[in-house]
Parts: sequence; C-alpha cells; structure tokens
Amino acid sequence: MKTRGIVAGIITGVFVILQFIPATPKNIREDNSFNFTTHFLPPENINSLLKTFCFDCHSNYTEYPWYTTIQPIEYMMSAHITEGKERLNFDELTTYRKRKKLTKFNSVIQVLEDGSMPLTSYSLMHGSLSKDERDELISYFNELIIKEEKL
Repeated sequence: MKTRGIVAGIITGVFVILQFIPATPKNIREDNSFNFTTHFLPPENINSLLKTFCFDCHSNYTEYPWYTTIQPIEYMMSAHITEGKERLNFDELTTYRKRKKLTKFNSVIQVLEDGSMPLTSYSLMHGSLSKDERDELISYFNELIIKEEKL
C-alpha cells in the first residue's frame, strides 16, 4: 500500500513538472497572399468545411482547444499537427508546382473518399463530415484539378 502512494506521488509530481515545459510555437502566420482561401477563393460552404475539418491540422492557422495547454496533451497534439502540416499544408499548397499541387489535390480526394480524414480522434471532439459534405469537398477538389490542368 505504501508503494502505491509513492508511485502515485511520483506520477503526480512528474505531471506537475510537465506543466512547466514551454509550449511549442503554435502558428506560423506568414504572408497571406499564399493562403489557400485567398488564392483559390473557395465558395463559402467549402471554405467553412475546410476551416472546420481541415485547417486545424493542415494550415498555419490552427485553432488549439483549451486542453492543449495541458502537458503531455500539448506535446502529443503538437507532434500530430506538425505531421499533418508536413503531409499537407494548405497555406503552402499555393506555392507548389503544378504536378505536386495536382498530386496533393488527388490525395485530398483519396482521403475523403476512403474516410481516413478527418481522423476519428479529431471527429470525436469536433464532429464529422456528412456524406453530402464529403461529396461537396470531393467535387470542389475535382474542379480544382480540372482548372489546374488547364493552366
């Protein structure tokens, strides 16, 4: 019984100490001229879906929920969001060459079609896309592919 108390005390102490670890930089707000919304001018319904379901992990404008101020949650979420931005950052997408941009658009369509995005862990906290919303986004990105191929 005494050992349990010591272990619980150590775990609590570590948790408290973790709160003093400084948070990682949150958002890199750079030149807005490269912003996806500014460049591609998506319709309001599409922009709203992107903001709600994509931009938190895939743009430089992440809106962090209150619980990300708690360690180790902040560390885990920051690592996850960093990985998401490395795979696709909508704010950098506009700077890509045509071929890479088309590849990214096709990737977005793929993850929407197979349901792997948004992640289940994100959907549990923020809601999920309906079938109609998924279809709207897929249609929009298909339209972007057609426009980009013509350029």
